[in-house]
Amino acid sequence: MADLNSVTTAQLVAVPFPGRGHINPMINFCKLLAIKRPDIIITLVVTEEWHGFLITEDMPHNINFGTIPNVLPSELVRAADFSGFCEATLTKMEEPVEQLIEQLDLRPVLIIYDLFVMWIPGVGGFWSHCGWNSTKEGVFAGLTLPILSGQFTNSKMVVEDWKIGWRVKRPTAVETLVTRVEIATLVKGFMDFPRNEDKC
Repeated sequence: MADLNSVTTAQLVAVPFPGRGHINPMINFCKLLAIKRPDIIITLVVTEEWHGFLITEDMPHNINFGTIPNVLPSELVRAADFSGFCEATLTKMEEPVEQLIEQLDLRPVLIIYDLFVMWIPGVGGFWSHCGWNSTKEGVFAGLTLPILSGQFTNSKMVVEDWKIGWRVKRPTAVETLVTRVEIATLVKGFMDFPRNEDKC
């Protein structure tokens, strides 16, 4: 994992599921990140149609839209065939997104993606507060779960019963914050963890 503090400019790519309830939170997250770290460039990947909806959105200077062709049913009529829309998201978005990422001037050091976009290559796990929906999505996708353990019962199931996650919180009597170094160590350990080839 690249240390963004050690580079002048780093490229991040954000790939939300193409629906308002997913795109708006991803935009808000990217704005916060861009304001806090003006030395990074964030490419927010959307369809041409979504780019048209968002073109007037006030964005920090270091957020760019990366557009892919309209390979999905229009946002304006997707409710009429939502299962077809979801299928198109899973089967038709991957190639144009990968092409867009390959054409960027800088190689991304991080790809931030929505869990509903499960075809992003190289994803072997994700960080979770261990809410039940996130847990089910991760298990369904076959991912290991480094978790923050905000949901104690789910956390216990994932870490102790199913043995598919790592707990971040320290088992102490006094509640303490986990440091940046501890998180970096956990993530590095996770990235270096041996996996089966079919899971990579």
